[in-house]
Amino acid sequence: MNAAKRGRLGNALPTLKWKKVVNTTGPTPRPRHGHRAVSIKDLMIVFGGGNEGIVDELHVYNTGCFWLFLWKTS
Repeated sequence: MNAAKRGRLGNALPTLKWKKVVNTTGPTPRPRHGHRAVSIKDLMIVFGGGNEGIVDELHVYNTGCFWLFLWKTS
């Protein structure tokens, strides 16, 4: 029987936790759903989505220096 079947797999995996980002510089995106996000090195890029209608905003967050900026898409 392997470790997963014995119930030990959960102990081998790292525990990840959400952490609220504070003290950022730049415009904070509104809460949304239906967006797409990708992380590349120190950047987290969020595009689209919306709450009361779809938006075509592209937000870029630099996790190294806590800069958050809105890239102009038009």
